[in-house]
Amino acid sequence: TLVEYSVSYRNGRGTTGNGQGFKLSNGSRANSGNVIRYNVAFSNRAYNFTDNGGGGILMYNNTSFDAGLKGFVARGRSGQTASRLYNNISFNEDKPLIDTQSGSTKPVHANNSWNLSISDPAFASTDPSSSQFLRLRSTSKAIDAGTDMGQEYAGKAPDLGAFEYGLPAIVAGAY
Repeated sequence: TLVEYSVSYRNGRGTTGNGQGFKLSNGSRANSGNVIRYNVAFSNRAYNFTDNGGGGILMYNNTSFDAGLKGFVARGRSGQTASRLYNNISFNEDKPLIDTQSGSTKPVHANNSWNLSISDPAFASTDPSSSQFLRLRSTSKAIDAGTDMGQEYAGKAPDLGAFEYGLPAIVAGAY
């Protein structure tokens, strides 16, 4: 499954729902093969991006903002393929949960805001009503800080997060 150019926000804020943003698998999927890229999740009550118990997930160039608990959750579990996370931003929330259970392989994670000690990615706006919501400012340390995942980018290397600075934004319904 490929999930891209999507937004998940404010789930679980009413009287129902568990407050997850993107639930990327389930516990019975040892190697889901799911890819999630160029997505934004914000203000979900619990996790913005979670493996939901599954393995073999590839998450890259996503932006997580203001999660109730954690922006990203990826855990290594016995008998499951390790998940991989690259070029993601986690901001204004607790540190991502990237760990293992006994006898399993830890998820691979590199070139993410938490790996690069980018505590403030310098967004142009954190107001969801703004056209610049979660877009990087020209002074952001997240620009050119990513690893090449085969995507189009401007500059020396891909940026972190869902929006590449210097490229036009994807507009829903335009393609």
